[in-house]
Amino acid sequence: MSRCKTNSTFSGLDDALKKLFAAKLNLGRESLNLLGAGCSSAKDMVNKLCPPSNGCHIPEPCWMPQKIDELCCSLSKCDIGEVCLLVCNEDFVPHDYNIQAAGEHSSLVQISTDSFTLGPKERRVVSLKFELPSEEKMTDPSCCLCDDYELVIWVLGCQQHYLNWYIKRDKHSSDCCHELRVVDKPDYELHWYDHFHVYRPCSKPAGAKD
Repeated sequence: MSRCKTNSTFSGLDDALKKLFAAKLNLGRESLNLLGAGCSSAKDMVNKLCPPSNGCHIPEPCWMPQKIDELCCSLSKCDIGEVCLLVCNEDFVPHDYNIQAAGEHSSLVQISTDSFTLGPKERRVVSLKFELPSEEKMTDPSCCLCDDYELVIWVLGCQQHYLNWYIKRDKHSSDCCHELRVVDKPDYELHWYDHFHVYRPCSKPAGAKD
């Protein structure tokens, strides 16, 4: 009778080993399929094994500027577009803030307050207005009715935040009055993806001096 029990035990162990081997074989096939689908790097394979919707997406490093939003609107001549930024200092110490407009047409932006200080948990509204110049006021002879204006609005505080604002010259104006919230706070969290980030600055132009 003991001999029968021993045979039964080895038979069960044999079935378990077969199942384990089959599982490893299936895993190997899935890995080959991923490689064949165009996984050219370890990051690509991670994204395929664990899609961004499952929480495995690797965002930009915390030291990169934070995007506020991207706005598009149309203005006719002499009309005014406005963006109101509610800047919030969510830190527990005061911070100095600077609002800047960048781009070829940044001189057309009027900023209500370009520099100020916010204490802990304080807020302030900053208005930015863009008046589309009339054809008579254009100094560049190459300008025409189909010109577009691209602006980058910077909010510099504890973190760097930026807004992309696109304005199209048109015969009829669209809704161009927006209110946006800028939450400024330090990043104290240690994220699981931080070890993927390596600081690699842009290469310097040829002939540039250190």
